[in-house]
Amino acid sequence: MVLSPRTKVFGINHRKERPVLNKSAVVCIGQTSKKFFNGETERVDITPFVGQDNVGQFGIGLFVTRPNGTKQDWTWGLIRPRHLIQSWRAMKLIEEIPRVVLHGTLCHCWILANENIYGYNKKYLDEEGTVYGDYEKFREARAKVLAMFPTDDELKAMLAVVGEQELDVRVEEIEEQRKKLSSAEEILKRLIVVDDIRRKRDCLKADTHSKREAEGVRIPNPVAFPKLKSFFLKLLG
Repeated sequence: MVLSPRTKVFGINHRKERPVLNKSAVVCIGQTSKKFFNGETERVDITPFVGQDNVGQFGIGLFVTRPNGTKQDWTWGLIRPRHLIQSWRAMKLIEEIPRVVLHGTLCHCWILANENIYGYNKKYLDEEGTVYGDYEKFREARAKVLAMFPTDDELKAMLAVVGEQELDVRVEEIEEQRKKLSSAEEILKRLIVVDDIRRKRDCLKADTHSKREAEGVRIPNPVAFPKLKSFFLKLLG
């Protein structure tokens, strides 16, 4: 895991099992916003992006413009794995946070852009929650980002750059994340239907003349674990 200054900015695309090329590239650029940067007291313009540094590490980076016009950029990434969707979500997570610490935030946000966090990496939730200023709101922001997926046009544009620059991303990760999100949306739809049926039964029970009708309303079991409801509502809400 290396944070390195970038020398040139180009573009990116995908091909399976291609040797990593040592070229600097930008796949997509996020929204610019004013944030505190490192220990500086004055906010600066920060634009996150997905890209690769000039030693072949793929991940996320920052364009930083200070009030005096000074511009700098950095990229953090890995040789493997080369996850496009995780990097894109990390970029979106950086858009949500108010302060960026160069040696920390990029790595942390990339790790937190995966729904599964293991062992040592769990501490990054606390660290970034503290930087965010509200741990629960940060968890909600992260859940929102994890439920996001690039639009078809955004994905095509990213893969076009990946192809043009002969870069490598893991195609399986793109399909895996698309399927996971589709499954989550389907479960949520079923949960909403069950809630509507339950409300109907409760309303009928409130009316003594409709008690027999209420007793005939069956509540289906949409998923094996009802506790998933709050998770998916937070994930997709």
